[in-house]
Amino acid sequence: MSWQVVKGPRRLEAGTAPEVTETCLELLDSQPFLILDLSETVFLASAGLAALAQLDRVAKENGGELRVSGCSGDVRRVLELVRFDRVLNLYHDLASALAQEPSGVALASAKT
Repeated sequence: MSWQVVKGPRRLEAGTAPEVTETCLELLDSQPFLILDLSETVFLASAGLAALAQLDRVAKENGGELRVSGCSGDVRRVLELVRFDRVLNLYHDLASALAQEPSGVALASAKT
């Protein structure tokens, strides 16, 4: 099992969210473990939040997981304001997101 990584745009908003969503949904169809690296994203609008919610839902429906890494202070504040920090799996950086096993894999291996 390996993670797929998608680099987020500088601004995750109405103009960029559809393309990011489409790219990520295609990847989730083939492998439901995805990291969205937002280390270069400086602005997160409502369309970006909707994209994150959709990607998280699809990953979970496919038995996988969405992780979001590298959020700037401003992006993280937006996520916290709408309480997405309680729903999404947020990681300080890409390395820490890659280092931890997916939650479903850890549970499955513990049962065998």
